[in-house]
Amino acid sequence: MKMYKCRLADLVILSVLLLLWVMVHNIISTESEQSLQTNSTQENCRLKISVLKNKHLKLGCGGGQFVSVMKSVCHTQLGNQLSSYAALFYFKHKYGFNAFIDPVQAKYIAEVMDLDKMEIQSLDFKIPKCCDKELRLPTWEVVSNPNGGRAYNGFVENIDKYRYNHLIDLGTHTVPIYLYKEILPQLRQQFQFKSKFLFHAHKLFKYLRDPQNTTVFVGVHARRGDHLHAWREKFPNSSIGRYEGKYFNHAMDLFRQKYNNNSTKVVFLATSDNFGWIKQLFVNPGDVFFPHELVTVPGSLAAGLDLAILSLCNHSIIDYGTFGIWGALLAGGDIILPDGYSDVTTPDMDWWRSSGIVNATFVN
Repeated sequence: MKMYKCRLADLVILSVLLLLWVMVHNIISTESEQSLQTNSTQENCRLKISVLKNKHLKLGCGGGQFVSVMKSVCHTQLGNQLSSYAALFYFKHKYGFNAFIDPVQAKYIAEVMDLDKMEIQSLDFKIPKCCDKELRLPTWEVVSNPNGGRAYNGFVENIDKYRYNHLIDLGTHTVPIYLYKEILPQLRQQFQFKSKFLFHAHKLFKYLRDPQNTTVFVGVHARRGDHLHAWREKFPNSSIGRYEGKYFNHAMDLFRQKYNNNSTKVVFLATSDNFGWIKQLFVNPGDVFFPHELVTVPGSLAAGLDLAILSLCNHSIIDYGTFGIWGALLAGGDIILPDGYSDVTTPDMDWWRSSGIVNATFVN
């Protein structure tokens, strides 16, 4: 009888230990899943969101209070992804909002930038099923004004209204340069190029630097392709597609006049999504160089390398599009831009005119 009681006690102890092991295992598994870079919200009545590294936010489907969550989901090219991230970063740091990028955005950015060094991380945001019933999270609210370069003035004027318990959508194509300029040093720290791009870029600069003189590098980006075709249709009374060759050559002459002397020489690094066009149209007295000809990389790396090169230049000449915008903003220095090429204000004209950036010069 004593032996039977002993065995029964042993079984009870073993059962308790087994239960404890299962509980610990589940906790470890949960923490492991939450540590993944791309996180999914859980399908239950507590919406658990991993929005920042090692930080978690719980949103209740009904009641409770949470710091508002912000997104700017854009599934187009790299320049637009950087613009969306920068807008999120601005509002997070300026006003304390939570923010995330979705997995598609993270994929685009991670092809060129070191995503691990970026503060805002990827999240697959899903609202739990229970929130479709009586208890609900708020719906996404679009707060941008699509008409005008200062797209968030109204939102900022009423910012206190949105601080808590809101899901805020900044829009799909947001380029508030007037806000970016306040945090450019921080954004340059966020946008760290992968080493493979920097290796080729630094090698090119070393090759082109004049050992006898100070070399001033000017990055040039001409946007052609799909963007140009779309804008010709959207702005039929403009000179888009006809003036750009003269504009770029004139802008390069302005830099030559400003910097070339006995001790300083200017070097232009010309990039484009249409290499044949810039090769044919750019007047080259020996100071215009084309990375496309000097650096051999797989086609999938070409855009990332171009942006890295533009970001390392001292000054910039650009025309349209967010790719050129980020090349110029990351580089700093003087920026020459076109203006007056359309009677109807284009988005780029609006973004730059409203930016108030003092180092930007408009060439009509």
